[in-house]
Amino acid sequence: MENVVTESGKFDINGYPIWYEQFGTGPNILLMIPGAIGTGRTDYYEQLLGKNALDLTQFTAVTIELPGWGRSRPPIRKINKNAYNFDADCCVKLMEALGHKKFMALGWSEGARVGLVLSANHPDNVTDLVVAGIPCLYTEQSTNNILNTRNIENWGPNLVENYLRAYKDEKEVQDLWRRHMIFIANFPDYFPNGVCNKKYETIKCRILVIHGDKDPLVEMKHPLHLIESIKTAELKSDANGWPVWYEKFGTGRDVVLLIPGAMGTGRSDFSRQLEGEDAFDLKRYTFVAVELPGWGRSRPPARPYGLDVYHNDAECCFKVMDDLGFKTYSVIGWSDGAKVALLMAYMNPNRITCSVAIGIFVWATKQTIAPMMLTRDTKRWPKEQFDTYCQVYGDEETLQRLWDQHINFCRAAMENCGDGQYLVTPEQLRQIRNPVLLVHGDMDPLISIEHPMYCKNNIPDAVLHRFPGGSHNCHQ
Repeated sequence: MENVVTESGKFDINGYPIWYEQFGTGPNILLMIPGAIGTGRTDYYEQLLGKNALDLTQFTAVTIELPGWGRSRPPIRKINKNAYNFDADCCVKLMEALGHKKFMALGWSEGARVGLVLSANHPDNVTDLVVAGIPCLYTEQSTNNILNTRNIENWGPNLVENYLRAYKDEKEVQDLWRRHMIFIANFPDYFPNGVCNKKYETIKCRILVIHGDKDPLVEMKHPLHLIESIKTAELKSDANGWPVWYEKFGTGRDVVLLIPGAMGTGRSDFSRQLEGEDAFDLKRYTFVAVELPGWGRSRPPARPYGLDVYHNDAECCFKVMDDLGFKTYSVIGWSDGAKVALLMAYMNPNRITCSVAIGIFVWATKQTIAPMMLTRDTKRWPKEQFDTYCQVYGDEETLQRLWDQHINFCRAAMENCGDGQYLVTPEQLRQIRNPVLLVHGDMDPLISIEHPMYCKNNIPDAVLHRFPGGSHNCHQ
């Protein structure tokens, strides 16, 4: 894969010989900013030259070696409170020298800090930003965690070996790392309010924040701070092996989890509640709309179909809300999402304050599945619905393929669930203690009134509201 490199060299920028490597020839320009003392080959080898490499016919990836690290020395790296501003300026000047006025950026660890400052200082240059493993604030715990890495003998041979791709021996790695530890020890003095001084108003680009739940260096409060402080920032959360995506709307004190129906997203299934004249008061509420595993952007991997699929959905929803720092909240679910909403109330009643289940069905028989079979051909859906879901999935073929999988699951559920078997059992419903509102449209072509009535009869004090002229999506 070495022949992937299309260009390598250096430019004299701000008194440093700034080295770079450029990989690929694609139309999407990506600046990759390594972590402390890193280079493209030490920190992004897998993405550039490994088995899981980017499609370099779609991307032109530029890896920078920051001032004082890699081959971008001498002189030695400056240690002061202007370090990230200096790095960001070098990044922009490098990309301009290569003819890239606008570009996406990816930063890891120390490089993520640089990427954040880059997007704030040069908003007209950065179109999108991904930050991974970012310690954006001063916290005593994170600082101590990083300082505990000062001796590279404790890193392990694999990690040290990565850096020997860029440096002649372990002594050189240790000397550079020891100097970086001096900078980290002074971080609270240089950046008492974080790397951007908590001034994010100049950032224009979308930001994807990636965090590993088992990160031994960076606490969850760092990515949470970013998504709470920057309107365009989103957190990617891995839950039970799925990259569960979400969107957050509003800033109010009352937190509500929105769970879409099959194949849905917050924007496809709850658009009227989130946008337009009939929208909820987004100053009173904070809505979190998830995209369930295998649907929307929460793929790959494929949806884990089986009779426990809704329990997996519930566990993933709990995980997303945990990552966002929400311990208690209300839940609104529609169709398939309604089952997940009630399962969450059953599984962890101390977390769920109240639940709304719209258009719920809770057992699979020929009577309930037959109307579903009529929806198999997505091109026969109402045009507005078809166009909405095509926009979510990108093309008609993907939409049809995923809907076929869901229809096949519904048929299998019918075959596997005999009389008296339920997707949500009476015993589970009877243990729900939080208030529950059941919503049903009497003109629903898919779900009969027996399903919400079954829930009402088994959930203590549940309330059923019927819309005489409402369809399956009566909330829309």
